[in-house]
Amino acid sequence: MNLKSYEAMIILKSDLPNDALQIASKEAADIIEKYKGNVDDMSELGKRPLAYNVKKAKEGIFYLARFKADPQNVKEMKREFSLNNNILRAMVTVVGG
Repeated sequence: MNLKSYEAMIILKSDLPNDALQIASKEAADIIEKYKGNVDDMSELGKRPLAYNVKKAKEGIFYLARFKADPQNVKEMKREFSLNNNILRAMVTVVGG
């Protein structure tokens, strides 16, 4: 299996209570692990305003996840991120080459 390094910027709803926020960030990490990805680091970057409204939200809580995964599984990860109601947006990029 050829693993590549990735970063995912995950934006969660800002109106989630603290316990729901912890659950939602864990769900995001679980999605990565479900598709045999290895999460190296998951860090909260805090609440920030969005450049434009996303699902009627003006701000979101940003998380940066660094992980290694098989490139074939990343498309399914992105799909599952988009299906999660607590995730406003998720963008996955390859780190390095």
